[in-house]
Amino acid sequence: RLAAGAPFGAVADRDAVARGIAPHSRGWPAGAAAAVAAAAATSPTTLLPHACCSLRVDNRASAPSYVFKVDASPARDALVASTSDGLLKAYALSAAAAVHVVDLAGHEGTIADVAFTADAAVHSVARDGTVRGWDLRSRTQAECFSTRHELCSFAMRDNTLVAGGQGEVFFWDRRMPAAPVATLADTHMEDVTQVKIHPSWHVFSASVDGLVAVHNMSRGIADEDENFAAALNLDTSVEEVGLYGGSGERLWVRTGTETLHLWEWQVALRSDDEGGHGAFAEWTAAREAAAAAAAAGGGVASLFEDVNYLAGCHYDAASGQLMLLAGNDMCVGMFPLQELPASSAGGPLSGATLLPPAMALSGGHTEVVRSVCVYGGDTQAAFCATGGEDGRVALWTLGAGLPRMEPAGSSEAWQPAAAAGQACGGGGGRGGHKAH
Repeated sequence: RLAAGAPFGAVADRDAVARGIAPHSRGWPAGAAAAVAAAAATSPTTLLPHACCSLRVDNRASAPSYVFKVDASPARDALVASTSDGLLKAYALSAAAAVHVVDLAGHEGTIADVAFTADAAVHSVARDGTVRGWDLRSRTQAECFSTRHELCSFAMRDNTLVAGGQGEVFFWDRRMPAAPVATLADTHMEDVTQVKIHPSWHVFSASVDGLVAVHNMSRGIADEDENFAAALNLDTSVEEVGLYGGSGERLWVRTGTETLHLWEWQVALRSDDEGGHGAFAEWTAAREAAAAAAAAGGGVASLFEDVNYLAGCHYDAASGQLMLLAGNDMCVGMFPLQELPASSAGGPLSGATLLPPAMALSGGHTEVVRSVCVYGGDTQAAFCATGGEDGRVALWTLGAGLPRMEPAGSSEAWQPAAAAGQACGGGGGRGGHKAH
């Protein structure tokens, strides 16, 4: 049992979790434990996809380059990988193979992020203070935005480019790349590790200072305080965030201390509660929780006796399912996060349960997997690309894709037995309507 006041998500007794005793602490949301206890008695078998391709990103016999990030094009015909030696490796994708096409060189510092922004367009951000756009058709740099400060993250929508730096968030109009058109300078005190843009023009920034801030830019940038809409304060460095849900109405957050938090940010925008609206679910010992969930799942427990790292989350739009990516040097698992329904009509979600892995990627890497990218699966077969510290990019065939699950609260939703997962309530991350 957990001691009184123990943090949500902490695993005090691994065997207790395996036996289905849901962890409790002060503030456990009403009805959440009952929802887990009343869940169905079986869970689906973990899928073990085949690694159809594994290739080195360099030819060095020793000290190979790390692969920091992999991303697939919207058309699923190209793949890009950022490496620790400052290169972007571009590959042509076929059904189950990747062929190296070109190295894109230009950054003079560590590449912090890379992503496809169109079928043949890639953008990357680096510690050299630049965001660069690349045209894969001409295999050249197409645009460049620069500051005198290190940059850590970027996001783009239409002609707006947003980049996070050392305590600042920069905005460019891509039609006028010479200088930023606006800067948010007072929200964060340390490196801005992530920025995201919602279709509603709410801009998210997350930082080493532990703050996730939301600014409403739908009417332009008038005043930093006036644009500020909500915040989640986690008191620990934020490494990665992602929007998820049918309309991107929720946010997942992974921290540098490997905790995981789920936040209904749109509810926070309209929350009248004093102090704002915090995370509705969080795991302060997420690695231990994932290992316990795998142990409860049976067949793949031996693959996840130790879970050494979190690799982020993947949201599968086709199934509406959020997955935690976690693993060790030999294997990465996709652990479904089943959200628990609101305790009252129209209220916030009451928590979430971490389930046994729906999928385990084993055999493609020999060291830590840094990045996982799932592509396809709607009108074609699903595939997955991974990049790791062993200097390899691996491709995986996922067949029909990830398991489909009904939304939380549906009478037809697949729910695990109480013995198959760890339930978690919210209330840890602090929300607010002022970032200062």
